[in-house]
Amino acid sequence: AEGFNMLDPIKSTIITPGLDMEGRFASTGIPASVVTKFLVEHGVVVEKTGLYSFFIMFTIGITKGRWNTLLTALQQFKDDYDKNAPLWRILPEFCAQFPKYERMGLRDLCQS
Repeated sequence: AEGFNMLDPIKSTIITPGLDMEGRFASTGIPASVVTKFLVEHGVVVEKTGLYSFFIMFTIGITKGRWNTLLTALQQFKDDYDKNAPLWRILPEFCAQFPKYERMGLRDLCQS
């Protein structure tokens, strides 16, 4: 039926800024790969990543603690993005592999 939606409580797709509703690239954005790298380094398992969206799957009976871990990590990403926090501080594993990024800020990386 038109307008019908189903909600699946164990699947969540999160869309990041960067594409409009018609699929056109915006002038600025936050690539999902950057967000998922941040989440992985903060203990969140991401199942699938697209250009500007990522998919998280939870198991039946998930605790509030796991949801809180995700929400806390997303809020921390936003705070670090707003401050343009240095990557060496927020993505140490990534910077260990790719040292040329360690002095770059999070917002600078997303907008480059």
